[in-house]
Amino acid sequence: MRKIVAALIGVSILISLIPGCATTGSSTEFGNRVGNKASDFTLKDLDGNTLTLSALLGQPVMINFWSTT
Repeated sequence: MRKIVAALIGVSILISLIPGCATTGSSTEFGNRVGNKASDFTLKDLDGNTLTLSALLGQPVMINFWSTT
């Protein structure tokens, strides 16, 4: 009986590890998930200069989206 219970526990552990082994097939993903790269966008700063997110690659960027009504 103990061997059966131990075998069932072992199989359950192995089955629970399978989803963690899956890969997505792409090393760079874009989108709104932690760890993904942000999608590139272009905007104008307060002085009217055009700025793209990709131009800031490798630098810390803090984006604050706000609006007034």
